[in-house]
This record gives sequence, C-alpha cells and structure tokens, in this order.
Amino acid sequence: MFWRYSFGEPLRDVCRSMNVEHFNRIANHADVRRFLGGDGPIELGPIVEDSQNYCFQTAHGGFILWHLGSGRYDVHPLFTPEGRGEEARRAMAQVASYMFARTDCTEGRTTVPRGNRPADVLARRGGFELRFEMERMPWRQGETTAAAFLSLTLERWALTSKDTLAAGRWFHESLEVTKSAVGSARETHADDPVHDRMAGAAVLMILCGQSEKAVAFYNAWALTARYAPIAHVSKRPAVFDIGDAIIEARTDGMEVLRCR
Repeated sequence: MFWRYSFGEPLRDVCRSMNVEHFNRIANHADVRRFLGGDGPIELGPIVEDSQNYCFQTAHGGFILWHLGSGRYDVHPLFTPEGRGEEARRAMAQVASYMFARTDCTEGRTTVPRGNRPADVLARRGGFELRFEMERMPWRQGETTAAAFLSLTLERWALTSKDTLAAGRWFHESLEVTKSAVGSARETHADDPVHDRMAGAAVLMILCGQSEKAVAFYNAWALTARYAPIAHVSKRPAVFDIGDAIIEARTDGMEVLRCR
C-alpha cells in the first residue's frame, strides 16, 4: 500500500539564492546597515557565493545562514522596513523547515545587538530562545555593544512547526488505516500531539533524503519518552522498520512493504 504525501512548494515566499547584488543592496540599505556593526560598506560576496552557506531571498530582504560546522548555522536576517513583519515571518518559518528537513542543520544561532528590535522580535516569534548575553561584543572600531545570543534547535522546530504536526498526523492516520485494512492485531496508536510532531519531523527528513539524521533524531527522543525506536533496514533505497510495519521511503510518500 502506498501513502502519498504532498509537500506543496517548500519555499513559497522565499527562494534560495546566490544573488550577491541583492544581498549587498539590502545589507547596505541605511535602515539595515546601522544594525550590522563594523565600518564602511558591507561586501557579502564571499559568504553568499560559498556553497556551504545557505542564502534565501525575498522581495525586501532575506536570510543568510553561515555554516559553522557540526550542523550549526549562524542566521542573519536582513530586511528593509518594507519586508519586516509578515514577509519576514513567513520566510523564517519556511527557511526553518527547509533547513531542518533538507540539510544537516540541527541548530540555527542568531546574534541580536542591543537596539535591534526588529531582529529580536523576528527571532523570538520564529521560536528562537535566549542562550546567553554579552555586554562587550565587538561592534565598530574601538567600540563594543551588548548583545543577546539566541538559538533554534531541531527539537524546538519539531515541537512548534505546523509542518511537523501535519506530517505526523498524516503518518499515523495512514498507518492505522493500513493496519485496519490487513487486520493487524497490534495496538492502535494513541492520540499524542508530541509524538505526532516528533514522528512528523522524522517523516519530513526521511522524505527529503535525510534518513540517517531522521533516525538518530527520532530514536534519541523515543528512548527518552519511552516509545519504541525505529531502525534502518537499508539506506539505499531507504527502508525502515517502525515496529508495526516495514516501509520504503520515496520522494512523494511511503510504500508499505509489510504490515504486522
């Protein structure tokens, strides 16, 4: 039995981009440049053109995610006043889902200098949480500033994103329909929104080609929450034993190879 899952367009209001001119123009806009520190014009070419980094463009700004290593990225929102608010909020949610589901990203970090209220509001509405503060962060030549350092983790995204909840509900509902169809005697999945979200995050990562990341993430949570872990049967093609069934993942859904 095949379970088809429709993602829709993952980046509906934003696109991945290496458009150096766009990002330089936004960064050097008078109402953006004053929040960035340093002296003189900003040149983002080396960062935007580095394929280890991820840059996402909107009509009035975008995000630059600078690769820090070990699945961590430094997140830089850059928006002119016209793009602040709903445009930036929608873009942030879509970028978060893209990065956590489709890449090695396990954490996004962002730095908010004192006085940058637009960045602070955007980060906190996007689920970023305070990690620590510094009173003397280097700012301009001979100057320092206070700054807050916030982060959004893979687990935090899984627990708050509407995308993970939708995917988890689809997965568990599809599984129960299949078990009923074959007369499975296994216990029906209890309604658990947290389990839906964690399973949904794993489903999205699996369908986006990040199966090893998905299994490691889900199992770490499952063992803590006393749920059964899942296992790779094979990696290419991606086949999983989830206890109630053995499932092969495809780009557009999942094929049930065996339902117990």
